[in-house]
Amino acid sequence: RVFVPSKDFGIGTSGSKITGAMTVQVVKRDQLVPEAVTSPAQIRGLYLVQPVVKGEQQTLRRFAKAKEQGIRSQLAGKQRAVQVSGDTNQVLAGTLTPGDRVDVVANIKNPQNNTDVRAVVVLRDLRVLQTENGDAGASIAKSEASDQHAVLLGMTDEQSQRMLFAMRNGDWSLQLRPVKKP
Repeated sequence: RVFVPSKDFGIGTSGSKITGAMTVQVVKRDQLVPEAVTSPAQIRGLYLVQPVVKGEQQTLRRFAKAKEQGIRSQLAGKQRAVQVSGDTNQVLAGTLTPGDRVDVVANIKNPQNNTDVRAVVVLRDLRVLQTENGDAGASIAKSEASDQHAVLLGMTDEQSQRMLFAMRNGDWSLQLRPVKKP
């Protein structure tokens, strides 16, 4: 006997909520997945760190304690969490909250002509994972003697290379994307 969900659930859903929408399914021993959920009590107090699909066997590997979720549970595949620091205006300090989407705009010099400087959007639609205020968990440490602020952004490995280039080779800033009809 294993328990399977009667509908899909996304990351962050509590195990208690899922247990209310589970049905019992009998499977042959050779079809039983490792660490299968065989009792709803096993997932109470836990949260999903991977999405689940209706009708599939649940494993304890898809769940974690609340304190274990954090930023790591939001990353998969080529995604990276990149901490970006800059002055108040560059990182929109005090404005951004986790879940916001931002673009990175940079002034980049032409390597063959230093007088040719262009403002371009180098990255689009990056997700804000965390701010200094700690809205998404532990706060980002900040030096008291510095005017620098930090924000944690979610991006692919290729985007992180572009971000590093913009930070090292030009002036850059984050721009908040609209939330209505983005």
